[in-house]
Amino acid sequence: MSVIIETYACCLLVTLILLSFWIERDRDVQFYVLFRLILWGSVYLVISFFTEILISFAERSYDNFSVYLYSSIYYVLIQVILYGGFSACIYQESIREMLLHKRFLVFLPAIPATILALTVRNNHLLFYYRIDYRFVPGRLYWVLLLEILFLGIFGYIRISRATKALSVNSDDWGSRSKFPHFFSLYSISLCIGVFLHYLIPRSYFIPVMSTFGIVMIYTSATANTVSVDPLTGINNRQNLMRHIKSYMENPKDQVFLAMLDLNDFKHINDHYGHVVGDEVLCRVADSLKKAAEGRKSHPYVARFGGDEFMILLHTNIPGETGAMEVILQQELSERNERASQGKEASISIGWAQLDPETMKTPQQFIAAADAALYKNKSVWKKAHHITR
Repeated sequence: MSVIIETYACCLLVTLILLSFWIERDRDVQFYVLFRLILWGSVYLVISFFTEILISFAERSYDNFSVYLYSSIYYVLIQVILYGGFSACIYQESIREMLLHKRFLVFLPAIPATILALTVRNNHLLFYYRIDYRFVPGRLYWVLLLEILFLGIFGYIRISRATKALSVNSDDWGSRSKFPHFFSLYSISLCIGVFLHYLIPRSYFIPVMSTFGIVMIYTSATANTVSVDPLTGINNRQNLMRHIKSYMENPKDQVFLAMLDLNDFKHINDHYGHVVGDEVLCRVADSLKKAAEGRKSHPYVARFGGDEFMILLHTNIPGETGAMEVILQQELSERNERASQGKEASISIGWAQLDPETMKTPQQFIAAADAALYKNKSVWKKAHHITR
């Protein structure tokens, strides 16, 4: 009875999370992608829930054929859901793409485990039931443990690569997706649950760990939305201020801060409308993300407010700030050419270098970058005969 209550509670919790992601699916593509992942986990919870009930009924009725039949189905379903969820989590690719890249090789351990599960009633190699219908692991039960260890190690390698790509400090958030982290987190939780289930038979860790993985995804995703600007998809001002403070307290190499904004953005809004204005803001944000991608200085990009954006980086590379500014202008120019409206969008940039002696607070650092921006903005206005 406690198992049913436990699984029911897990299903209820996941259902509430699903509803939350479904409501937010139109606001943020991230929520829609994660909704599909959690939906997969929910299907597994429901299947495991009903299979456990069938096995319990079969054991109570002392029906030898039904006990082995349902148990075989259960262990085959574990393989299907585990590997299906693992492929969806780790790769997010179609079956065709996986075949082309030979990534299907990771699923080879499922073949002996599935065969042993299907033939267990005849050979009892995987497990068997005593006369009192108590579950007993068979001589080859260790195959299941090795299989999960293999998947766990493989998943750990994948999540390590994803974390390295993201950067521990999330300095280059926005230039790379956090999806690999979310998906790997769920797959690892699922592997742990199945491993504990195999290690302690009939312990029902799978629904608990699966739900734990989903809850972790939910908390990570919601925490991520708090630190992200909803329009442009890059870091927001609150997250930026936290990073500036961290950089100032523990400076790595030389620390630079750039403030940039759109030139004559009011003209774009007045002439084309605010919808195009929002599109131009997203265009600048996309250019920032692309310019920051893959750079050794790990630029941290954020929207400061309105049409103002900021770049925070630490580097000892000579000319790094100038090189990034050139790439940023090129990226924006290319996007302007592809745009149907607002092709004249341009930006002015002002850089400031952290001086620990005179800049004690983030506001002082930002003020220095703002002053540099104002100087460059004045030059642009004079060149274009703009007085406002």
